This record gives sequence, structure tokens and C-alpha cells, in this order.
Amino acid sequence: MKSQNKTQKSPLKGIQFVTDAQGNKTAVQISLEEWGDIWEDIYDVLVSEARESEPTVSWDELKQEKGRGSRSPIAAGYSTETSHEGGG
Repeated sequence: MKSQNKTQKSPLKGIQFVTDAQGNKTAVQISLEEWGDIWEDIYDVLVSEARESEPTVSWDELKQEKGRGSRSPIAAGYSTETSHEGGG
């Protein structure tokens, strides 16, 4: 039997929740017209969290590598973000 999703309006303009047949919220739809600026911040946090396990390079090390004309750690696929150890 195919699950039927429905949308449920939120008290906030431009926000709708997608619910399953039992009424459980399974996703959210946001209006980028209303919330586009905030979405950019949310997306940045999600990308940062997804990259937490990537190896990092300190800012000082990155500057030293750049000064030597060596291959950039960024070009090598390393993140320059700092780790959020201990929670977050």
C-alpha cells in the first residue's frame, strides 16, 4: 500500500510540514521567498556538520603552504574549518 503524504500548515508564514498517513511530520517545506536568508545559514550549518569528519588544516599552515607556492590544502581536498570538538 502506497503511503500518502499530506502537508500541514505552520503558524509561520511560508512554512509547511509534510506528514505521513499517521500524521507524523516527515519533512518541512520552506518558502525561499520568505526565508531565503535564513535558509542560507541553515544550509551552511548542514554543510559544516557533514564535513566534520574531514581532515582539517590550520589557518597558519594554510598561509605557509600558500607562501611556498605549494599545492593548496584546499585543492588537495582538505577543509580549513575548525573542529567542533566536545559538542557543538
